[in-house]
Amino acid sequence: MATEFWARKTLSGLNPLDPGDDHWNELKLGEDYLLKIHKVRDPKTHRRFFALLKLCFNNQEEFDEKENHRKVFIMRCGYYDEIATSEGVLYMPRSISFESMDETEFKEFYEQALIYAQKALGSSPEEIQDALRNFY
Repeated sequence: MATEFWARKTLSGLNPLDPGDDHWNELKLGEDYLLKIHKVRDPKTHRRFFALLKLCFNNQEEFDEKENHRKVFIMRCGYYDEIATSEGVLYMPRSISFESMDETEFKEFYEQALIYAQKALGSSPEEIQDALRNFY
């Protein structure tokens, strides 16, 4: 049985956020379960990144398509995989989805994104933060 549910650690142990969740109720007392712990990402940080991405897209002329800009932006932040082929090396952006990155990883990625945005826009951290306030 593979299942997911939201839980919170409390003084009394791990407790479901929704005690009526069928998945939680399927767990039997005294049985052993393997847990995969994934710290949930803060949606505010996620929105902040996409606001930064939009700010950078609106102030560049290299890309016409937002999706291509997003992929290259992620790679320029250092988040890509190299794939060796018989014709050379291919570069693919890594996924930044909620499932692929927890809060800690995403915060590290976001810090790299801020550094790259400062270089790309020729702006100070304060100027970028001021501009981002208009996006979220």
